[in-house]
Amino acid sequence: MVGQVIFGVAVMLVAGALAAYNLRLKRRGHRTTGVVADVEREYDHNPDTPGYRNWPVLEFQTDRGQDVRTRTKVSGNAQVGQQVRVLYDPDNPNTAEIDTIWGRGTMKFGAFAVIGLLIIVDAIIRSR
Repeated sequence: MVGQVIFGVAVMLVAGALAAYNLRLKRRGHRTTGVVADVEREYDHNPDTPGYRNWPVLEFQTDRGQDVRTRTKVSGNAQVGQQVRVLYDPDNPNTAEIDTIWGRGTMKFGAFAVIGLLIIVDAIIRSR
């Protein structure tokens, strides 16, 4: 039981880190239009979720006129050439995400939080 609770808490900590990243970018970020210039495909060696993950590479211009090309930190299924809304950190424009609920990772951290909570609740119920 203790191991399961610790695992549940760890999953919730991951959710918290994703939420903090998302909220900071949403609060401080600037929005612009960009294009998906490329999609980098990498194999995920995690035994729990093996398979390929796609990382959109965005190209956009900041409100200061700086041209930026950067890979998102949130994987997704964007198509090369697709025009997208971009949310970026004005102090570090290389920190940028596609400005949607999926692109910013909101759904992912929500799922992590729910899964972590369910793991903890399951451990408590089984211990009774």
